[in-house]
Order: sequence, then C-alpha cells, then structure tokens
Amino acid sequence: MRIAPHPTGNFRYQIAMSLLEHFRRQFEYEFWANAEVLRVLAGLSDPPASTRLLAHIIAAQHLWLNRLQNKPPRLAV
Repeated sequence: MRIAPHPTGNFRYQIAMSLLEHFRRQFEYEFWANAEVLRVLAGLSDPPASTRLLAHIIAAQHLWLNRLQNKPPRLAV
C-alpha cells in the first residue's frame, strides 16, 4: 500500500488516506467481480445454488458497508 506524503507531514492523515484508498479499491473490485458472476449466471438456463451464494455475498457486503457508514442494516444476511 502506497502512502502519499501530506504537505504538513501528518502521518495519521497519510494512514487514513491510504485506508480510504484501500477500501475504495476493494469496493471497486467487488463491484466488478459481482458483475462478472452475474453475467455468467444470466447466461445459464437454470441458475444453480451459486445464485443464492452470490445473493448472500452481496447482502453481506451491504451489511459491512452500512456498518462502516454507521447506518443500521437494511438487509438480512
């Protein structure tokens, strides 16, 4: 993980920004990966149990996002 220098030399700011960048990249990757799985599942004539697993994964991602934003959960996992 790259830590960009802050003009004031504030190390805590650098750590916070690197964590934000990490989470931003993680959510971008998760969005892409979920879209790829959905694309494959959409091509199946009878989606298997993996559809339920993907639904669980997406619900868990929403749960954690709500926790990070200090919001109540909207979905049951």
